[in-house]
Amino acid sequence: MDSQHFVPSQGQEFNNICLKILKSGESGVILFPPNTGKSNKIINNFIDNTKTEAKLFKFDLTFYEFEDVYDFEEELHTPLNLAKKSKVCILISNGHTLIRDKNYPFLNTIIDLQAEIPNLSFIFLFNIDITHPEIAKNIKTSIFGNIAYYPLYEGKDIKGFVEHLAKKWSMKLTGSQINQIVHQCGGYFWLVKQSVRGLRDNPDLKVENLIKLEGIKVALEQFYTSLLDSERNVLQSLILGRKFEGDLEKHSFEYLKRIGLIRSGEVTIPLLVSYVSQYIPKTNVEIKDNLIYFNFVNVDSHFSKKEKRIFKAFINNKGQLVTRDKIAKAIWPINTEDFYSDWAVDRLVARLRAKIKKLGIPKEIIKTIRNQGYVLED
Repeated sequence: MDSQHFVPSQGQEFNNICLKILKSGESGVILFPPNTGKSNKIINNFIDNTKTEAKLFKFDLTFYEFEDVYDFEEELHTPLNLAKKSKVCILISNGHTLIRDKNYPFLNTIIDLQAEIPNLSFIFLFNIDITHPEIAKNIKTSIFGNIAYYPLYEGKDIKGFVEHLAKKWSMKLTGSQINQIVHQCGGYFWLVKQSVRGLRDNPDLKVENLIKLEGIKVALEQFYTSLLDSERNVLQSLILGRKFEGDLEKHSFEYLKRIGLIRSGEVTIPLLVSYVSQYIPKTNVEIKDNLIYFNFVNVDSHFSKKEKRIFKAFINNKGQLVTRDKIAKAIWPINTEDFYSDWAVDRLVARLRAKIKKLGIPKEIIKTIRNQGYVLED
């Protein structure tokens, strides 16, 4: 039996979501975790095993390139014609390709077809958060009437998939190994498959050392890089023990909870935690030839004169308290008393934090020491 034929019990949840959308008579959206590639499998299972009044069709956007909506209508000529007489639902998978390409006009034109053909409805499947404020503003609001989430798989299905793979590859895994894989992979099936394969090919490997395998690192890297910037910021903050701020990060935190990547304030994939902790480049800020470098790139021109003076004072005293008095003398070396105030210093530090955040430097590296000053952490 091939692994593609493993049908998780959670698949019934997908069927229920689709049936609910069909019953509404409107189009709908199902959001999947990023880079999971599981939507096509459960679409096929839904179409093959579900009886509905509507005729069901599947359309995978990764297989086609369209210059305009006419190409789309030509490709879907049969179901669109059927929709003139009877109810038709088209499940569109891999909608993230339109978002990644920023092809919002084409997506909006597809959405408009719903209004033009009353018997037609779409179920869009995205493995990217189209409710994210930076994305949603480009999409017609009518698509957001029915939003559902299909999260990462949970314990029963993960265990079933591990046992299925072990049987397929004639492997003998102990109960302890199975439980560790279930825990380490956190419901990300591709990672589960890579983990079981890694143990198959390296019989002496311990589960806690899976992170050392190249296939595991590749799977984690692709998962991580498929996240939106604010989602990566949230994960890094949780994993590295930093605070995250801002509306985008707060939105992404809630979204990551809905897709099962965060639970009780913690990341649910321990292997991803290890990857971020070990392989995400560390922040390196230094001064060379009186210029500021971030991870060996000259960023000096990004700062005003006053911001440079503050930042250099922090860098030159990395890991040590820099008092407000010392900061004031760095900013206003002449007639310091004429310009100095705690408010003025704090305002300039806030501006500096905003600047370094835009460069990808966590603003939390500048730590406030209450009633004393600031510390640039290593």
